[in-house]
Order: sequence, then structure tokens, then C-alpha cells
Amino acid sequence: MHGSNEDAEGSQIQSSLHWCLEKVVIPSSPNRRAYPNVKPNAVSEIARFAVDVLKVKHVLVVGHYGCGGVAAAVDGKRRGLVDHWLHPIREVAHDHKIELAAYAEKRQQLNRLCELSVISQVRNVAADVFVQDAWARGQSLSVHGWVYSLSSGLVTDLGVTVIGPISSER
Repeated sequence: MHGSNEDAEGSQIQSSLHWCLEKVVIPSSPNRRAYPNVKPNAVSEIARFAVDVLKVKHVLVVGHYGCGGVAAAVDGKRRGLVDHWLHPIREVAHDHKIELAAYAEKRQQLNRLCELSVISQVRNVAADVFVQDAWARGQSLSVHGWVYSLSSGLVTDLGVTVIGPISSER
């Protein structure tokens, strides 16, 4: 087994962590009260391990256009336990309903909702206790928000990178 900062050939690598919106991060800060039915999840624990132990320097929150999770969040159907994962996306849709309604095509609305959800998740990750603690101890860490286009293969940087402590007020 190779070290956490080396690839299979022993070359130094820059570590990063990324996930898609279906792996929604619920803040573990006091803001967690806003999500009483959602239990701490594996994604948050993986992110904590990556930041605290592996000392990753970049956390990438990556959504993708055409995301089934985003579409499912706003189609009006209930799906059981997965609704807990979709709830934060529904909240983003509700908070931005006027902006989203301005788009003529459903695809455009869903693409923008994907972007808005990524932006929300960047804030959640940056506000989480383990990220705030990393910054407090001087660890170099950036949280980025990107969206990937499955059709073109292009990645769009949403320009919402957070590189230091933010207020825990939401």
C-alpha cells in the first residue's frame, strides 16, 4: 500500500475530495437543527477523514447537469427514505422559485437548480465544524463548487470557492 500523498508509482499527488449532489452534506454544526430527520451520513464522515487525516487541500462539490436527484427533488413525487436526501434540494428550489420560474424550459430550470444546489452545498461544507476546525488550525483548504456537463464533458467552475472561515450564521 502506498502513502496517502503518493500514487502507485510513488509520485507525489495533490489530494482532493469530491462528491455529487445525491450525497448531500448536512451541516454538523449547530445549524444541524434545521434537518432533524437526517442522521449524520457517511459522506460527512468521509469528508472529515479526508480533511482531518489525509489533509486534502481541495474539496470539490460537483453536481452534473441532467442529475436525476435534482429532477426527483422537484417532480412532486414522494419516494420514502430518499426524500430525506432530496429535502435540501427542495428547499433550494423553494428559496429560488421566482428565479427558476423565469426559465422557459424545464431543462434550463433543472440545470440552474443543480447550480444553486451546488452553491448551497459549498456553503454547508464550508460551514461544517471539521472544515472550520481545519481553518482554525491553519490548514490550507479550499471548498469549490463545480458542475459537470454529461453531454459536453465540460466542467463549469461556479466561482463560489471558499478558502477560509465563514460565519456559522446562516
